[in-house]
Amino acid sequence: VGQIRELFLRSLKEHPEVLKKIEAEEPDEKTKALIRLIFDEIQNDPEYSAINH
Repeated sequence: VGQIRELFLRSLKEHPEVLKKIEAEEPDEKTKALIRLIFDEIQNDPEYSAINH
């Protein structure tokens, strides 16, 4: 799980436009919850906290 998390966070860091696209679309409640979890993980990780949303 840790490797998947690292890969995912690294991908988001390299391609922040993905988050902007997800935010621009009107997600359902499950997607919103997932996005919130992702943002919280990113904000809590010093290496990736420079990613703005």
